[in-house]
Amino acid sequence: LISRASFRRAVRRWVFIILGLVVFLIWLINHWVVNNTYAYVYSSWALLPDNPVALVLGTSIYTRDGQANPQFMGRVEAAAQLYQLGKVKHLLVSGANPDHHYNEPREMWQALVKRGVPPSAITLDFAGFRTFDSIARAHEVFGLDRFTIITHNPITMAQMNRLFGVTMAERGVSQLVSVALDEAVKILDQNVA
Repeated sequence: LISRASFRRAVRRWVFIILGLVVFLIWLINHWVVNNTYAYVYSSWALLPDNPVALVLGTSIYTRDGQANPQFMGRVEAAAQLYQLGKVKHLLVSGANPDHHYNEPREMWQALVKRGVPPSAITLDFAGFRTFDSIARAHEVFGLDRFTIITHNPITMAQMNRLFGVTMAERGVSQLVSVALDEAVKILDQNVA
């Protein structure tokens, strides 16, 4: 028979082994995402392909603790710069607006206009509740087959595989993204059903 002390040591050992494996798995997944997006990092706007439209994915202007959201500012700055450099001709601003107090597209529209983007060059999409919603709607509702995606999220970068896009993870760094739009629409339909 096994003593209680031996049993506790064995349980403790297995708990540490399992926790170690979980931490290793998380590290491995993160490493895979970073490595699969690294090839799409550009150090110059000049290298980024031109597209007629940029899809600016929504995010809150403030963080949960009330501070200015650097992701919001990064997306707005990237969108304004791409427009001013002529890399895109129009901006599709997509995001959530569950009530009149919280409206991501309107907040981004105001910030973009302050940065010199003319209102006529901005279209608002108020039904972009998730990344896939925004991408599917860009294709299905707005008829876009190719566009630049402006985001901060490396997971978005890893998931997409045929559409050009840019993110401002840090100032001066942009990343290329692509998405198979038909696959995005199928995934969206499966998630809704």
